[in-house]
This record gives sequence, C-alpha cells and structure tokens, in this order.
Amino acid sequence: DVYSFSLEALLALRFDAEQRAIRIACTCCEHRFLLSPIETRGFIDRVNSAWVGVCLDASRVMSLGHPPDWITTIGHRLASLRIGAIEQQAPGQGGPCVLDEHSIPWSEVMDALNGIHYDGPITYRGVGDPAGAAAHLAHVIHAE
Repeated sequence: DVYSFSLEALLALRFDAEQRAIRIACTCCEHRFLLSPIETRGFIDRVNSAWVGVCLDASRVMSLGHPPDWITTIGHRLASLRIGAIEQQAPGQGGPCVLDEHSIPWSEVMDALNGIHYDGPITYRGVGDPAGAAAHLAHVIHAE
C-alpha cells in the first residue's frame, strides 16, 4: 500500500513541482521502504519526472549495502545526499555517533558522486560539534 500511495501522490505532485521549479527528494530506506538501489531507481523511473528524485542517506544504507553502489545505480535521480553519523549494528538498528573518517567509505562515495556528476546538496544529520562535522565534510569533499 505504501508503494501504491506514494507513487500515486508523486504522479500528481510532479506537475506542481515542475511549475514551481522545485525538486522533490524522496527518502529511501526509512521505515523499511525502498530497500535496494534497483527498487529505488525503478520507483523514481515510474514517476517519470526530472523534478522527482532521491534523497539518499549514505550512512543509513550501509546496513543494506554499499553507498557507492547506491549512488551509481540511482545516478541522475539523486536529488540530495544526506550524511548521518550512524553507529552500525544489526540491519535497521544503530544510533547516532560522531562523524569521522570511518563513518562511511568517503573516497569511494566521492568517486561515485563525481562519476554521476553530482552537484546537489550534501547535508549532515547527527550528533557532535556542527562546526567539526562541517570541517570534516569540507575536507573530504575538497580532498577528492
């Protein structure tokens, strides 16, 4: 039902998004919805609009797969990338932790983003010092 209702809503909203020149970014993996990059890509392709894309939380998908694989599979459909420092435990579990160089495979993520020519927003959600997280993200982004 969630798949059908979400698809129906996005099919209606895509025209409003285009008229307003805004991009709708659908979050995958939250609440166990759209659990693979192929499923996510197919869902967005069914909407068939450049104004509807994916908000990918690279940290959350680590319990389901490899973030660079998600990025390359989703490709041009990636509308927003979120980095959340999540301590990985069992799939679907884990809590916030401090962002560091071991949070996600940074160099591979940056290679994947460069490979799809991503130039959209990257946001951080987590605990710790916001200035420290921003400095770390800036270092990772500019190091590649």
